[in-house]
Amino acid sequence: FFFLAFWPVVTAAVMSVANLGALFDLIAEQAPSTAGFFEDLNYEGWPTFVRSILEKILPVVILIVLNLLPKIIIKLMVTFERLPSLHQVEIKQRNLLYVFTLFGAFIYVLLSGSILEQIDQIANNPGSIVGLLADSVPKQAIFFLNFIAGLCFIGFGIELSQIVRIILHWILGFIWKTDRQKRKIDGMGSVFLYGAHYVPTLLIATIGLVYSTIAPLVTLFAMLYFVIGYVTHKHNIAWTMVNPWHGGGQAFAGTLQCILIALYLKTIAMIGIFGFYELVGPPIVEIINLAGIAAFNIWLWRRYSRLFNEGALVDKLQESDGGKNNSAEDYHGLYINKGLQELKEEPNLAGVNIKDATKIAEVMAEEGNAPSLARDQSGQYLDGEAESGVPVHLQSKTE
Repeated sequence: FFFLAFWPVVTAAVMSVANLGALFDLIAEQAPSTAGFFEDLNYEGWPTFVRSILEKILPVVILIVLNLLPKIIIKLMVTFERLPSLHQVEIKQRNLLYVFTLFGAFIYVLLSGSILEQIDQIANNPGSIVGLLADSVPKQAIFFLNFIAGLCFIGFGIELSQIVRIILHWILGFIWKTDRQKRKIDGMGSVFLYGAHYVPTLLIATIGLVYSTIAPLVTLFAMLYFVIGYVTHKHNIAWTMVNPWHGGGQAFAGTLQCILIALYLKTIAMIGIFGFYELVGPPIVEIINLAGIAAFNIWLWRRYSRLFNEGALVDKLQESDGGKNNSAEDYHGLYINKGLQELKEEPNLAGVNIKDATKIAEVMAEEGNAPSLARDQSGQYLDGEAESGVPVHLQSKTE
């Protein structure tokens, strides 16, 4: 909640870089003594290439870098909660990071993207803020297009090249000298963190859905992000990283809810845009669509709430009749936690296992040739191997 309350200021500062011309005009208007400086600066006369880098690329890079700090802090806070399993840690990190990223990298950007250009109108007519926000959604399409392109080409390029792991391995190789430290270096960055990869993926899905009607080009870049991300993640999971845990599909329910949230936002944005242009029919259709999404969401959670909360084919007794879930018996053993599964019988290096030895002893007992369990002072069986016909190691197993 602290980051959600504080981050609008950071986002507004970053988005002011995307509107340097409007920012300079506002400063000159509020502080007339600086008007001469900005006239000499002549920002409007700068080369288009330089202005494009400052207004289109630089804000995206700054926003991506600044968003790393809250993510690190949130991950540490969840880690210190001492949750009982790794997949619960990852799911909670995913949920908290998604809420922060949704506001910090999407909603706050929409709110602050055009505020400098319309600040006078908002001050004179506060009631016009809804229409101005609806008008600002299409204007921020270029920013989000650059944002997706940055994550797509720069982010996945870093993941695929493993350049961070290589640099850390090279630097720490000069500092750490013991064998244990060197093994630790080899393991750095080798765990594929699903919670960390869920968040940007869900954010891109949200942006792609919201802009699917407003600016379809953004959706095409979102599709490109998923294609490159699939190839990159498949390569890393298969060859360069490991997954030390599995959640049995319990992360899918939260992911589905995030997609439904994206549908809500898309529908609300379309209602606002149609209302801004004073249309009647399209907003009514979108309101009906919004009600349909809400009804589907309620039905989904009522119908599959147990599956979402407990996972698929859980081996758990029902409280009503004490029977097992309605699933094939063969599947129950596949969904038992490894810590609760029976240990496999250790191999007997003598060549005969305990069950076979016990069976032999039972047969001999029925025939009246059971081996004696009496021992002498040295610990040897009195019958011996020749008299009983059973090797000494089998007699020990029988006992």
